[in-house]
Amino acid sequence: MYDLDDFDDGYYDEEEYYEDYGPPKPKAPPQKPKAGGAKAPGPSSMGKGVCQAAPKSAGGARGRAVKAEKARGFPAAPGAGRGFGFTSPSPDEEALSARKDSAGAGPASASAAASAAPARRPLSEYDLEAELVEACFREPGEAPGSLPALSLVVLGHVDAGKSTLMGRLLSETGAVGKERIHRLQRDMGGDGGAEETPWAWVLDERTEERSRGVTVDVASARFSTSRRSVRVLDAPGHRDFVPNAIAGASQADAALLVVDGAIGGFEKGFSAAPGGSLGRGGGQTREHVQLARCLGISQLAVCVTKLDTLGGAGYPGAEAAQERFEAVRQQLEPFLSKAGFRPGTVQWLPASGRTGDNLVCRPAAPELAWFQGPTVADAVDAFKASDRRVEMPFRMPVAEVLPKSRDLGATPAAGRLEAGAVVAGTEVRVAPSGRVVKVKKLQSQGDPRELARAGDAVEIGLLGLEEGELRQGDVLCHPSFPVPVVQRLEARVVTLDIMVPLLRGSEVVVHAHVAAVAGQVTEIRARLDPKTGAVQKERPRCVTRHQAALLVLELERPLCLEKYSDYKGLGRVTLRDGGHTVAVGTVTELLEYE
Repeated sequence: MYDLDDFDDGYYDEEEYYEDYGPPKPKAPPQKPKAGGAKAPGPSSMGKGVCQAAPKSAGGARGRAVKAEKARGFPAAPGAGRGFGFTSPSPDEEALSARKDSAGAGPASASAAASAAPARRPLSEYDLEAELVEACFREPGEAPGSLPALSLVVLGHVDAGKSTLMGRLLSETGAVGKERIHRLQRDMGGDGGAEETPWAWVLDERTEERSRGVTVDVASARFSTSRRSVRVLDAPGHRDFVPNAIAGASQADAALLVVDGAIGGFEKGFSAAPGGSLGRGGGQTREHVQLARCLGISQLAVCVTKLDTLGGAGYPGAEAAQERFEAVRQQLEPFLSKAGFRPGTVQWLPASGRTGDNLVCRPAAPELAWFQGPTVADAVDAFKASDRRVEMPFRMPVAEVLPKSRDLGATPAAGRLEAGAVVAGTEVRVAPSGRVVKVKKLQSQGDPRELARAGDAVEIGLLGLEEGELRQGDVLCHPSFPVPVVQRLEARVVTLDIMVPLLRGSEVVVHAHVAAVAGQVTEIRARLDPKTGAVQKERPRCVTRHQAALLVLELERPLCLEKYSDYKGLGRVTLRDGGHTVAVGTVTELLEYE
């Protein structure tokens, strides 16, 4: 058998051939060209074979074959099956075949067999499995003690008090026990005094988050109100961690926008970046609002915090707090309306994470006694859960790969079901790898579950996967109706307040559900009317700020996507460049996919 090291460049050249099959025949002495300009001698038959095997730009079916070979971890055969001109297989083809055979022994053979996805069938052909029909359509209230589920993301500028507010809310609703609060007070030690509870530490568990006072990852917790079982996602507010905020908002039904009501706090968070959104120094309130609306969130509550600190700034009393609250509302409300949040659907309320006023009970502090509106818990109860598309084939983006556990196995996955339903024992396909595995067990915050359906956030244990075979951004899907693994797509986008226009060849980072991959704008097909979608100009040279356009995006590596008309949660994209969001939109066509 041939040494694989001899084929490091993927081509079997003439010298290697002679090393294996003997020395070359003596070459004939060179002949002088005859008068009249005879042509130079052509390449040998071996040379012709090598020239014939030189790869060309891959396209069509051949391109897909080459990409499929690369995805499996070894180079594609030169010429994609055209050969070297010999009747027998070439040595490098034999080596590649041997490599396939050796890889086929053991668990990897199941992976290779499973990677061949079935032909894509129309979604209209799907019928929900009989064993899931009754369980999926059973009303949640019929089960004893169960409440309708709601996913809530908490957004806002850094230092607005999001983690403090949520930590205190978890304590007020009984989701966090007194023992844990005492431990946090003890851990804080002399840094802040025993009388000042570090409520933000309830969600900010990492050492760097506590030392810097900045949320980095999306923290997840659960609490219950009188009407809802709420999964809260505390998103980071710093501009360096906006990708994490996107991943959190993509899993939410509604949003709580926390605004700093202290003197100068709101202005800092709401200020526009100099030179447009690609500049530096702007607040994240604007970007978070736009991202939430792009990601399908239409329900919003605005919570103005730190109004109880106005007295220290020389503005004591309830009248000053009320004036500040109204001033913040007057400046922010037009922007929310422009971003797509209807004024009648936005709830406004003040609250204090430090004192706990207006979280669950009516405010007792004099600074907030004037407010007669809803508490934070009331605002959450007023939200509506998203539609559960259980009649569609199963889809669940992997938001997090959990550590190995005894209950869930080697590779547990956490995420929110976008569609369909799943029970223990169900077979699912892992995209883009193509592995077909079985669901071992379902859990929700450590509690076992028999069924998970669209809209539920669960942890899933999978049988047949080893550590490292699952990544954040992968999608678990129905084995007979797999999610497309997309390389090129068409998207309808709207640009934000950008300074540098989008051009053909512009490089961006494409965010979709909980995944992100580098990409490039390869074509600008049309500039559209932002309101009607009508074509204003075909093939414009660029797209400037606040314009709608139809773009073709090519991704650096394949990404699991769907058309927006099929799966809204998997059909939204966000384009970012230089650490700022430049455009948001939806997938209209899948141009190249498997």
